[in-house]
Amino acid sequence: EVKVGSIPFLSDFVPFLTYSGGLPVTVDGAIVSTADITPITSSEWELYMDTVEIKGSNVPFLRDLLDSGNIALKSRALSD
Repeated sequence: EVKVGSIPFLSDFVPFLTYSGGLPVTVDGAIVSTADITPITSSEWELYMDTVEIKGSNVPFLRDLLDSGNIALKSRALSD
């Protein structure tokens, strides 16, 4: 699970500051990745990350966009 945005605990360390300069809300979600494992020799394997996606956002329009399956980082192409 991933959270991005403002730092909610900033005021615990600096009582006079309540906002960190990030987003004024916290966006939750999960990083979902797919991979492929390929044998190289009898004792060696290679792991190839295929895609990385963000799923389950707590922001309604962002959730629809990210959960549609149309947005994914094709990370295997980055390794070539």
